[in-house]
Amino acid sequence: MPEKRLISAAEAARRLGVDKSTTTRWIAAGKLPAFRTPGGHWRVRAVDVEALRSFSGHQVGSKSRLRLLPGGKPGGESPAK
Repeated sequence: MPEKRLISAAEAARRLGVDKSTTTRWIAAGKLPAFRTPGGHWRVRAVDVEALRSFSGHQVGSKSRLRLLPGGKPGGESPAK
């Protein structure tokens, strides 16, 4: 059975190793599926975050950050600043 757990944009950012503003930009651009709660907060399906991370080969806790290329495709990793 597929997982339907919802997580916040901040939790998605933590799992992806990026800043929350990055996940918010990806959501606004349609690169990361999400929806707003009645209170105006973003929620993302955990499986979508895991799929993005798996597709890119990104490892949480690594010293590199996930980045998306134009068109929303994961582009590998770039050095953390």
